[in-house]
Amino acid sequence: MTHFDSVAPELSEIWLQTDDGPVLILCFDTSASPFVVKNSVFGNPGAGSVEREVPWREGTSTRSATRNDLIKLIAPLQKTPDIQLLYARVSLKKEEARIESYGEEVPEIQKLPYLSWYVYFELYIQPMTSSPVVLPVHQTELRLWLDDTLLEGYEVERKRLSAPYVFIAGGQGHYDSVSIENTASEAVVRLPGRLHFEQHFYEQHRELPEISKVKLSLTLLPCYATIAARVECVLQKINPMYCDMEWQFLRR
Repeated sequence: MTHFDSVAPELSEIWLQTDDGPVLILCFDTSASPFVVKNSVFGNPGAGSVEREVPWREGTSTRSATRNDLIKLIAPLQKTPDIQLLYARVSLKKEEARIESYGEEVPEIQKLPYLSWYVYFELYIQPMTSSPVVLPVHQTELRLWLDDTLLEGYEVERKRLSAPYVFIAGGQGHYDSVSIENTASEAVVRLPGRLHFEQHFYEQHRELPEISKVKLSLTLLPCYATIAARVECVLQKINPMYCDMEWQFLRR
């Protein structure tokens, strides 16, 4: 215990009788965490400048705690919000190769004929606490199955979380929400409201078989949450209007 700075975990000993004889169990009370450990060789030549640190146990290994690790200890864990799926759509277009013009840089995958996918969700999200829920875009994950085959090897161009947007005359518009705000990096949910998710991605051109249904799985992990919210649905093929193939889910 001399290696701890100030507060140390309390140790209690419990003897347990077994068929093979008594076993000593050492129990450490960690309710007073975090604990600071002193560098026992600090001040000696070659020992470095670190005098104290906070060890962090992860699985079967121990490392130095990061700032985010410490924030998790003092901040209340964010409860996973309740999410209802209202609508989902997947569309596919077969695109011709793009040619660079006016200095525009064309991604490598678009320099040859390619497939352009678009996924769109309408969700209704309800926070389970009075605190705002922050949903980082980089902590959203989309998986897509064509019939029973997982689509892999594609290149994501853009994904976004946003409040509903209403267009008005003259090409102008505005966000139609009093509960959700968004940037390119995250959506902030303060009260229950409608949330939209969209993702564009590309893959090399290939001939696709007849696909009767598409399955989607969308995972959203709020900041400070330990459990992600997941939305899953099966979309049925419909007659496309502005694309080559289209599938849709509509809540009844």
